[in-house]
Amino acid sequence: MSKPDLSVKFGKLKFKNPVILASGTAGYGYELENYIDLNELGGFITKGIYFNPRSGNPSPRIYETPCGMLNAIGLQGIGVKRFKSEILPFWKKYKTILGVNVAGEDEDEYKRVVEYLKDEKRIDFFEINLSCPNVHAGGKSPSWEPETTYKIIKSIKNISDKPIIAKLSPSVTYIEEIGESAEKGGADGISLVNTFVGMAIDIKSRKARISNVLGGVSGPAIKPMALALVYKLHKTVKIPIMGLGGINSAEDVLEFIIAGASVVQIGTASIIDPAASIKIIKSVEKEMVELNYKKIEKLIGKMEK
Repeated sequence: MSKPDLSVKFGKLKFKNPVILASGTAGYGYELENYIDLNELGGFITKGIYFNPRSGNPSPRIYETPCGMLNAIGLQGIGVKRFKSEILPFWKKYKTILGVNVAGEDEDEYKRVVEYLKDEKRIDFFEINLSCPNVHAGGKSPSWEPETTYKIIKSIKNISDKPIIAKLSPSVTYIEEIGESAEKGGADGISLVNTFVGMAIDIKSRKARISNVLGGVSGPAIKPMALALVYKLHKTVKIPIMGLGGINSAEDVLEFIIAGASVVQIGTASIIDPAASIKIIKSVEKEMVELNYKKIEKLIGKMEK
């Protein structure tokens, strides 16, 4: 049998394979250069970029949990100006599709970041991190509310012609309502899910294991919930979905695609093994040969009842 076709169309974008490195888990890309060939990836999404540099939360801010990890990094970053001058030149030697994760304390900051980067040819799309806490809204994530989700996406679509992907929080009652709001606002796709809220306590000191007390849970433990939300949203919206949450193997990738994701993002697995993404791509190819699947795009949303 000939090699299976792993390429996937995602709106205006075409990924050579469906595996993307998720924001916040692989830095800005250069950190992995000695471990993998970045050109073998379907795509890469940078750490979240605020307009100004951000120091993040104090340590400890990562704690290992059963089948995953808890983190409260606080979206530490170098800011948009250093990103443009230091990181984008690095990416010019690679052809992998590049997405920039855009963060903001408020609607205006999201717009300022996109405005600053909108004309950069090396950037292929923006992933709008609507699941990050908004300090001006009492710590609420913008994607907890359909109106705020719609408003932010709509305002960014008026700035940039690049594809806009809305990254949503799983901590909502009806993900379908939030997804529809992003779609109505003009989103070209949706990333789902970000981390679930969690915590851990040291019973000897009776203190939280991380300084922020609450953090985001990621890793294999969240996969069943993430898979269910992708399945629900695929039945609701017409725009494509980037599925993520605990993906650690070829089987995980294919489950998400069959549930309705067009492409997937690898997160915590890359922290455990920097070469995990490339190993998973090769495993997907092998798995498809064994299952006699010829084109991965034809599996999207094709779950049998």
